[in-house]
Order: sequence, then structure tokens, then C-alpha cells
Amino acid sequence: MSRAVAVARVHAVDVSHAMWPWAILAISFVVNVTLWVALRNVDGFQKTTGGLLSPYVTAVFVAAVSISRQLPFMLGLGVTRAAFMGGSLIYAGGCAAVTGVVLTLLNVVEGATDGFGQGGKFFRVPWLTDVPTYQLLAVYAVPMLLALALGAFTAGLYARFGATGMLVSSAVGMAAVTAAVAFVTAAQAWGTVGGWVVSLTPLTLTGWLLVAAVGTLGVTYRVLRRVAV
Repeated sequence: MSRAVAVARVHAVDVSHAMWPWAILAISFVVNVTLWVALRNVDGFQKTTGGLLSPYVTAVFVAAVSISRQLPFMLGLGVTRAAFMGGSLIYAGGCAAVTGVVLTLLNVVEGATDGFGQGGKFFRVPWLTDVPTYQLLAVYAVPMLLALALGAFTAGLYARFGATGMLVSSAVGMAAVTAAVAFVTAAQAWGTVGGWVVSLTPLTLTGWLLVAAVGTLGVTYRVLRRVAV
């Protein structure tokens, strides 16, 4: 456990990686507020945005780069793969928790100030964040955990199989999606799939994302166990 905590501390030392998602979020927020102000008199202009997605997308790339850099270094120091994965999980959990707290606070502030005085919605996503405040923590945090898990999985896959493995994995993934679409179409089950999607609540969707995050982390660990350094 102590080695896992040490790994988490090493991850935390690289502040630049942790700041990139927040820097991208800040830039997106400033751009959107600027547009709200500039186009406030334009009829039909909707002051909603998908800018909140930016830190999650950035986190995927940041996690991939961080794992790629830290894995050989840590293993070279004698850290076991289990300790590395445990420490990375501690760090990722902390990042996700901080994301949940900060974005929940910004959501509350945005609501209290009527979109920062502009009537816009940046941190409040229609439907997804229409939940009690205490549930917002999970709604914001779990997708960040999934994003970090996907980044770690990508790095592990590249470290284990190289560029060829990445290309083959992408091809297999696309083939699987295509096969799933063909199967649903052949079974005329799109109505059932659509009904299931419509029945989801923000909290149940968050639960499924958590399942995906845990599954991705499990697969990532199995991949990292076989990485040769």
C-alpha cells in the first residue's frame, strides 16, 4: 500500500498534466461567455454549449501521456505493476473527486447568478445535471474517472503491442460496433434499444459509466501486467 501511495505522489508531482484539463476548460468557458455577450441581441441564439466536455476529452490524452512516461520510470525503480496500477488508481480517484467537487460548486454558482449574468448554461447540462446537488458529485466525477481509465488503457495497449496493436485493436473495435449495429438492425430491435436509452436517468447513466470505468481499469491492469520494460 505504501508503494501505491508513493506512485500516486509521483503522479501528483507532475502538476502540468493535472492542469491541462482545467486550462482547456477555462479557455472554453471564456470563449463561450464572450460569444454570449457578443451575440446577446441575436434572436434565436441559444446560450448552451458542449464546452464542459473539453476537460474530459483532454483528460484521456493527458492520462495516456502520463502513463506512457511514468510506467517505464516506475518499473525501473523496482515498483511492481500492481503497485503502479494501485497508485495510479488512487491518483485518478482523487482527480475525479476534485472534478466532481469543483464542477458542482461552479454549477451552483452558475445557477445562482443566472448563468454569470448572461443567462447561459455552461456547467449546467440540460437533463444530465437536472438532479439534486448531492448527485452532481457523481455525475461530474464518474465520467472523469472513465476518461482517465480510457487514457491509461490506451497507453497500456501501446506499451504492450505498439502501433500495430493499436491499429489492430481499432479495427477490431470498429468491426465489433458494426456487427452490433447489424445485429440490432436484423433483429429489428432499435425500438427496444431506444426505449432503454429513453428510460435512463442521469444517475443510472452515471452508474453505467462507472461500470465501464471499472471494467476498463480491470482490462488495463491485465495489459500492464504483461508490458515488458
